[in-house]
Amino acid sequence: MRKKYILCSNCFQNHGLKLEAEKIGDNNNSSCLICKSKKGKKITNKSLLKLMQVFFKIGAIDYRTNTFQPKYKISVKNKIHHSIEFDNTLRSDYELIIKVSNFRLMQNMSRLINLGSPCVRVVVASKKGDDNEVFT
Repeated sequence: MRKKYILCSNCFQNHGLKLEAEKIGDNNNSSCLICKSKKGKKITNKSLLKLMQVFFKIGAIDYRTNTFQPKYKISVKNKIHHSIEFDNTLRSDYELIIKVSNFRLMQNMSRLINLGSPCVRVVVASKKGDDNEVFT
């Protein structure tokens, strides 16, 4: 069975995402449907999901917290575009991913964080302009 490539590593502008795509993609000399490159590693729908898991999900884990939860989760069913802030290169790459696939990113917050966990640190500015740490 012939694989259906939906884009290639050269389609991405963000350097980190491009490097991960080169690790995951297949060597194939056919021209890319998006950027027409023959040199980029070709990405299938399945490998795009793996790329998103590695780059967005595992790569965005904040190890400073004790939860070790990914900042994002990947949704296939949800067609709603959530307002997630990225830099310019990553924003255009994420919009390309949305364009060629059914994959979306969603904020992954635990229920305790949504409700206001007692271990969430909040910085409150006093009238003097000092920043005071308050634990709620």
